Amino acid sequence: MVEQHPFKVMVLGSSPRGLTNFGMLFQLNKLKFSGHNIRTKPTIMKKEQYQQYNDLFFNKWAPVYDALAVVLIPLRQKVAKMVNPKNKKVLDVACGTGSQSIALARRNFEVVGIDLSKQMLDIAKKKQRTDINFIQADATAIPFPDASFDVSVISLALHDMPEKNAIAVLKEMSRVTKKRGQIIIADYNTPPNWLCHKIVSTWESRYYRDYLRVGIGHFIKNANLDQHNKDYVLVSSFQIVECIKK
Repeated sequence: MVEQHPFKVMVLGSSPRGLTNFGMLFQLNKLKFSGHNIRTKPTIMKKEQYQQYNDLFFNKWAPVYDALAVVLIPLRQKVAKMVNPKNKKVLDVACGTGSQSIALARRNFEVVGIDLSKQMLDIAKKKQRTDINFIQADATAIPFPDASFDVSVISLALHDMPEKNAIAVLKEMSRVTKKRGQIIIADYNTPPNWLCHKIVSTWESRYYRDYLRVGIGHFIKNANLDQHNKDYVLVSSFQIVECIKK
């Protein structure tokens, strides 16, 4: 089963950067079409290849991400509300354009947001929040010492990662979170709402189907996290899982 390509509508549109878009499409085709489907085990990319794929994918989405993600505001707010107000320092992993970081900062948390994509972070930094420190970093090797944060959060990012990377990210989040601290994970619910799945599968990354195949519990279990609480949002299309560091 061949995946639909997320950029075909944009490439066919009347963009003044049509040739650039076509070049990105060609590169993504080479990286994306490698036999992935929901019935097979994922093929793990080399680090350099994943970085290239990540750059191409988010370079395209960065300028329009906030406009398209306005529907996710209730999820961002619920994640922020789940953080215990007694906590202070929060790490927002794969923060993208900073929407989740801002929702957390509005509740008076001291927030650090990290992301692999320079293009997404450039947009986050333009929002000029003085109470958030945005850093470009690989979340499989978070550049902070053990137990640096009271809480760590990752929203809508695991499904964009190779399986081994996603598990490594959760382990790193656990490492930098204090003992008994919260580790909050928000992502698609599985099995997915059929209509939601049909819509989002047209633009999501190549790893979305692999994520659906194993489900969020697979990542939590393999990262040795203890699930404490779970909630749902947007007609149960998304789930928010609270884990407590052992």
